[in-house]
Parts: sequence; C-alpha cells; structure tokens
Amino acid sequence: MAIPCSRNLSIQRCIQLMLSIALIICCSGICKAQHMNADDSPCNKPMVGGNAEETQCFIDTSKLRDKELNQTYQDVLKVLATDEAVQLRTAQRYWIQFRDSTCQAEKALYSGGSAAPMVYYACMEAETRYCIQDLKNTYQWRVDK
Repeated sequence: MAIPCSRNLSIQRCIQLMLSIALIICCSGICKAQHMNADDSPCNKPMVGGNAEETQCFIDTSKLRDKELNQTYQDVLKVLATDEAVQLRTAQRYWIQFRDSTCQAEKALYSGGSAAPMVYYACMEAETRYCIQDLKNTYQWRVDK
C-alpha cells in the first residue's frame, strides 16, 4: 500500500493524515451499528424537534417495551414448571444486568454530549425488544399450548 504522504509533509503531519484516514474508514460503519440508527429502530425517522424529540421517542418507546416485556415474561411464567420458572428468573436477572451494563457502556461513548441520553434509551429499547423476541422464540409454543 502506498503511503499517502509526499516529501512536502512532515513525518508528524503524515502520521496525522494516515490516522485520520484510518479513523474515517473505521468509523464509516458505526452510524449504521448504533441502536438509534438501526433500520428496525422505532424512532429513526427525521424529527422536527431534533435530539430532544428523538430522545423522548426512545424514552416513551422503551417504557412501552418494558411493559411488553413484563407481560410476555408473566405469560411465559404461567406455563412453566417450578424448576423451569426458577431457571428463567435467573436468566432474566442476568439479562437485566447485561442490558443495563451494555446500555451504560454505549452511553459512556457519548459522555458529556447531548446524544448520550438518546443513545442510552435507544439501547434500552432495542435490547428489550430483542429480549421480547427471544422469549417468544423460545417459549411461545408453550404459551400457545
């Protein structure tokens, strides 16, 4: 690979240029990877109110997802044997720790910025939505029996 530097650039400036290019290449896919920009995100449509409106959308949607998760969880618990319910409760406790830690870590990437709350609630909404789907994929056949 040719080094994109000429004799007119100092070595320090050349290194800065190469690092900038590497950063652009590495970060070009990040926007698509964020929960708030995902194709299945409920709040990824352009909003008039900008960050504040989008953050509120994720807050409201994450509360709805939490209610949906609790209902799905209760529906599943009703059809499980005692030992199965104990295993599911244990798994859900670990999952809550995972979700909360994951979303805190994602929020920390934006600490001090105005996007941090939106990133956090977008993550909470998405992770909860994924959990609901996982519960349904795993247990719905028992609920439907």
